[in-house]
Amino acid sequence: YDYVIANAEVFRQSYAQAFGVREEQVFITGIPETDCLYKQDYHECNRTSMLEKFPIIKGKKVVLYAPTFRGRLITGFKDAYMDVDKVQELLGDDYVIMYKMHPLLRKYEISKNPNIVCCNEEQLYPLFAVTDYLISDYSALIFDFSVLEKPMLFFTPDLDTYKKETGLFLDYENEIPGPICTYEEEIVKHIKNNKFDMKSISKFNKKYHAYSDGKSLDRVLYLIEEIMDR
Repeated sequence: YDYVIANAEVFRQSYAQAFGVREEQVFITGIPETDCLYKQDYHECNRTSMLEKFPIIKGKKVVLYAPTFRGRLITGFKDAYMDVDKVQELLGDDYVIMYKMHPLLRKYEISKNPNIVCCNEEQLYPLFAVTDYLISDYSALIFDFSVLEKPMLFFTPDLDTYKKETGLFLDYENEIPGPICTYEEEIVKHIKNNKFDMKSISKFNKKYHAYSDGKSLDRVLYLIEEIMDR
């Protein structure tokens, strides 16, 4: 790679290491894909289409469960995922759980409960539009979701093992903007109490997004023009 783009200064060192480049080859432009997240009409359009496609969510609180992949492609995935059936049963019929597994597990269905909807074939951003609560773990999607400043919870019963075997580039326990849960009952308790530190989510969003203007594509195009003029 000659040039790498990133969302914020905090990513520069880890991106340089990941892509095998010098830190000065990492440019903070924002990621063009996220530009749409700053457009209200985009979310309204997605919300309408999702309600039409999944009428069961109408009038319900929607919990999106979107965990990352655990394990290795060769050895297979590790089953450290949340028991969505248990969570839905404890939450009750006022809630619907929509789940989207990592693309490597696109064919992996984790429930037959009618109040638990498999969204493995859906794109993430449209799902964000109808989500009231996000449950994830170590997935990078939390950075994008933080733009919306909605409640997030983190189900990580394997946190110590994951840190040792896979690794994390941020201080997880101190930076994650939501409750870190080990048991399904903790998830349910936090959702039902509905008391989330929204200031921490806003702080997280501002730290990991240098720009909040939906104009990252413009900056990338300007960068390309600069490179071509050299």
